[in-house]
Amino acid sequence: MLLVSSLLPAGFYVCVVLSWMVYRWVMMTKRGGCGVRMGNMITVSMVAVLLLLHPILVKRAFAMFNCHDLGRGKSYLRADYSIECWTKEHRTWTFGVALTSLLLWGLGIPTIGLAVVIKNRRNLQETETKIKYGFIYQGYRDSHFFWEVVIIYRKVILAALAV
Repeated sequence: MLLVSSLLPAGFYVCVVLSWMVYRWVMMTKRGGCGVRMGNMITVSMVAVLLLLHPILVKRAFAMFNCHDLGRGKSYLRADYSIECWTKEHRTWTFGVALTSLLLWGLGIPTIGLAVVIKNRRNLQETETKIKYGFIYQGYRDSHFFWEVVIIYRKVILAALAV
């Protein structure tokens, strides 16, 4: 399940691109034109999808670190008591998949979001910037465009503390 959730963003990216390609093809066939910039629509869709998937990805990754000590020196994964914690197989999944997922998605999504809004901070009121990235900053004053990312990092920290 962890591997599937770790690959979700890549799968959603493929689905989003294919969906917009089909939409564009249908519009070109029916109307002779699309009127939509596909790159913008893919960006908007992926920003929304990644921000919605983020809590799920973080929760699943941290679940691999959540072990319950049952005494006699053995602890088991709370998500699945058939998995003994800190065996070679568990460590492989925990550090190979869960930690990678946390770094890539848990910290990577908000970091990339922050980099994008910082790069575009002087253009936040331009239509194209609002269309592409407004989902990240539009609920805040221009001087606090980064605040959504702060909230996301706070949620990651809270999820880590819950383990």
